[in-house]
Amino acid sequence: MVSPQYAITRVSLGGEMESREDCLREAAECDRLAGLANTRATRALLGLAAFQWRKLAEKAAERQKTREPWASKTMSPSCSDQRRMSASVVKPDSA
Repeated sequence: MVSPQYAITRVSLGGEMESREDCLREAAECDRLAGLANTRATRALLGLAAFQWRKLAEKAAERQKTREPWASKTMSPSCSDQRRMSASVVKPDSA
């Protein structure tokens, strides 16, 4: 498990920030460990770490959107895009 502080430090030192998926994986691991923790303080600390990982995941998702604005439309067209594409398809006359 990588601490959220380590991830923030890596970014501030010019390292690459983890992806959204990496951050969510770390959050899930913190949640899992919190479930196994023996003390309330440890559970609270791991819960806080999971919360911070999820915040980093949100930031990573936003960063990915700004870097790859085309990706979301290419991967999954919106309903209006799908309607526009289907409306432009020429259908043969049924004779």
